[in-house]
Amino acid sequence: MYQVMGCGIQKGYNEVVRGVKVDLQMQPKIKFEIVVSSPEWEKKIIDAISKAAYTGEIGDGKIFSYEIRSAYRIRTKETGYDAIQPTDKVE
Repeated sequence: MYQVMGCGIQKGYNEVVRGVKVDLQMQPKIKFEIVVSSPEWEKKIIDAISKAAYTGEIGDGKIFSYEIRSAYRIRTKETGYDAIQPTDKVE
């Protein structure tokens, strides 16, 4: 999860700061990056996020889904599916 800034169709807002009107174009947003191991999990995750985020108002967000060609864990040199699996020990 990342904190990011953006405005989209909402176009920002005006605020008074120390007596001065300020036009704020960027609004705080939250960005999630989630990697799943199968199309079944992809659908479940998209359904869960859609259900939790839905308000029916502008600003509900978007979900982008794309295929990752490969993964490589530098420390262990694991690739593919093994590289995205959690390890039991923390070093």
